[in-house]
Amino acid sequence: MALRYKECGQLQRGLDGGVSTLSFSPDGTYIAIAGIQDVKVYIWRVADNKLLHTYSGSEYLVLLLEWLPGCMNTILCGSKGGYISVLRFTANISQVTGFWAHKFPVERLAVKGTQLVSGACSEVTVWRQVHTDEWSHVRDLQCPYTDSKNSEEEVIVVGIHWTKTRVHNSVVIVTYIYHGIVYVCTVLWCLLQALTHHL
Repeated sequence: MALRYKECGQLQRGLDGGVSTLSFSPDGTYIAIAGIQDVKVYIWRVADNKLLHTYSGSEYLVLLLEWLPGCMNTILCGSKGGYISVLRFTANISQVTGFWAHKFPVERLAVKGTQLVSGACSEVTVWRQVHTDEWSHVRDLQCPYTDSKNSEEEVIVVGIHWTKTRVHNSVVIVTYIYHGIVYVCTVLWCLLQALTHHL
């Protein structure tokens, strides 16, 4: 049976130009949307379509929004300039901190507990939360293996996900356009398995 959707509201204020990315809060209370032309992040309350906050402090386009698990008021923003920003808001105010993370645009973020894995082009980096809005570098994950069929192709990360297996309680899966899928154990950050695929 096919899913059917109906329009339940329109977000009328803000957002000049197109949408770069959007993300619902973990409980569906809020939706965060980043604009393309105005380089802003907007936060709306879903129940009444009310615009609550507008963040306009960055000169770089926001490419990715990721809510911190269990936090209804904190969003990680990956930017075209290689920065990861932490946007925290309350009823009347929003606060932003952040750090430069990559030489390339940050297009992938995956959070579990106090650990964050970020991806930017060929770079995959692990971070640990040391304070509320402060993250420290843990390590860079090695690039995937190459062979005669993909050695000429650019290494590009297209997905990062946390999961577990029957043997390992915490695993990160990194997927690449041309270089397959890599499974990494997050206890020692060691390679468990690499699967290649060829188009």
